[in-house]
This record gives sequence, structure tokens and C-alpha cells, in this order.
Amino acid sequence: MEVVINTLIVATSLVVLWRGGGVVALCAVLIVTQAISASACLWLLVKSKLMAGPQECMAKGVGFSLQPLWEQARPFYGLALANVLLHRLDILLLSVFAGDAITGIYSAAYLVVRVLIILAQTWWQSLYPTFSRLRVQAEEQYRRLAGLAIRFGLLAFLPVAALSRGAADWLLGIVYRGEDHSAALAAYGILIWAAPLFLVATYAVNLLLVERQPKGSLLIAVTHIGVALSLLPFLTSRWQAVGAALAMIGAISASAGVGLFLLKRMSVPAGLPRRLPLLLGATAAAGLVQAGIDQFSPLAGLWPASAFSGLLIYLALVWQGGAVSGADFALFRKALRP
Repeated sequence: MEVVINTLIVATSLVVLWRGGGVVALCAVLIVTQAISASACLWLLVKSKLMAGPQECMAKGVGFSLQPLWEQARPFYGLALANVLLHRLDILLLSVFAGDAITGIYSAAYLVVRVLIILAQTWWQSLYPTFSRLRVQAEEQYRRLAGLAIRFGLLAFLPVAALSRGAADWLLGIVYRGEDHSAALAAYGILIWAAPLFLVATYAVNLLLVERQPKGSLLIAVTHIGVALSLLPFLTSRWQAVGAALAMIGAISASAGVGLFLLKRMSVPAGLPRRLPLLLGATAAAGLVQAGIDQFSPLAGLWPASAFSGLLIYLALVWQGGAVSGADFALFRKALRP
């Protein structure tokens, strides 16, 4: 639902901007789409019959204390609070340390990246119940599913990061109504790599929660916030929106590194896939193919064809290199069955 609503927000906002709408119209888009989201979620909740009726009062003599409950829930509360800050921290800091122009340039670049960030969160949130169940019922199957999930996630996110520059150029052209948007495109070229890094960081967060280590998950989020607070003012003052993008890449990279370190320290054998060098090499090759076509093509606006060509190269390399197979997909589907 989050992916659908955020995609709807981006698409509707682009239509509004293309038709000449302003800030008030964009605010209306947010209000309407969030109302649709709330209504849809409420309808799904009612249809699923997950809401229980009024609970009976606790039997007399059964003790209950808020203090132990708060001690157990505190890391989860901190993680939820940190999650809210993660999505707004960069904009808040830019509004303090940079001007409106730089904040606007960065926000335009982040507009496209946000959809992938939400998709990464949704990917792991959808798998978390299955991870938790298998962790107790079939630990070996849980390990295999975790390894396949991070591999499939990177398999999808890496080519998007490498091949989406042409699409971003077109979308930013709509946002800026044909005016120069080279600064936003430069920031996007860096910021888009936050998506696969964030996928790894949230992967570690969710596995630590499955392993009943919420404090470790909170440490990952705190690392992200701390590094962003340290880097963003300095890098923004030197390189404006590009510096802000570099700061966020540094923050997410640090949080992903801390997450992988914690998983290794806990002897959780579900780290990055062994075929990661192959995925990175295929991503680089796909990006070079796209760049070559865009550079030497005499026609403008061929980014869909160049992106598709790069994607074909990527898929061919990862398939021939054995990074993914039909058996992997079959195993993934089997692991998801209750």
C-alpha cells in the first residue's frame, strides 16, 4: 500500500506541475492521496477481521506493571521515532544550513528516489512475518530465504540505480517545466545509490528484530542519524545539493556497515550474497552500455532504448554468471508458503 500511495503521489504531483499547478495544488495532492491511503487501509483492516472485539477485564490477581512493558517496548519506540527522522532529517537540516534554492534542488532529486526507499522498506516489512515464523519453525529455511531475499532485492535495485538517469532527466524536466535542472540531476545521480544501500541497511534492521535484538536495530538507525548530522552541514556548505546527496550516501553506507557487522558478530550467516561482485560488474557494464548509446546516438530522447539495452546486458550477465536461476525462484516461492 505504501508503494502504491507514494507512486500515486509522485505521478499526480508531476501531472499537477505539468499543468502549471503550484504549492497549494501540491498540498491538495498530499491531502487527497493520504485520505485515499487511510480509507484503503481501514477497508483492508475491516475486511481482514483482524480487529478483535472489546477484551474482557483481566482476571483478579493477575499482576500487571507498565515498567517491564516499557523496558521491552522502548527500543521499538526509539526505532519508530528514528524511522520518522530518517525520512525528514535531510530536509530539516537543509532548511537550517542551506537556502531554499538548495533545499528545492535536493527535494526534486529525492522526489524520485523516495519511491525506491519506500519500496525497500515495504519489501522487508512484507517478509518480516515469514522470517519470524521460520526462525522458530525451520531455521535453515529462514536462512535460505533471507539470503535469497537480499539477493533478489539487490538484483532489482542495482540496475534501477544505474539505468534510471534518463528517466530522471525526463521527470525533472517536467518538475522544472523545461528550465535548467542540471543541479538536481547531478544530485540525483548520487542520491539514487542510496536505494540499494538502504535496502541493505533495512535488511540488517529486520534480521536483528527477527533475532530479538531490537537494540541492534536501533543502533543502525542512530548511526544513520549521527553520521548525517555530522556530514550534511559540512558537505552542503562545500558542494550544495551534491554535497547533501553525498552526506546521505555516507550516512546510509555507515548504517549498512554497522548492520552487517552486527549480523556477523551474532553469527547470522545471511550477509551479502557471494555473487555480489558479479552483480556489481553487471551493473557497471549495463551503465556503460547505456552511457555509450546516449553519448554517440545522433538522436535525442533515446533514453528508453538505451536503458532497455543496458537492462538486457545486465540480465544476460547475471543469468550466465549464475547469480540467479529458476531453482532460486522456486525455492523462494516454496519458502513463502505457510
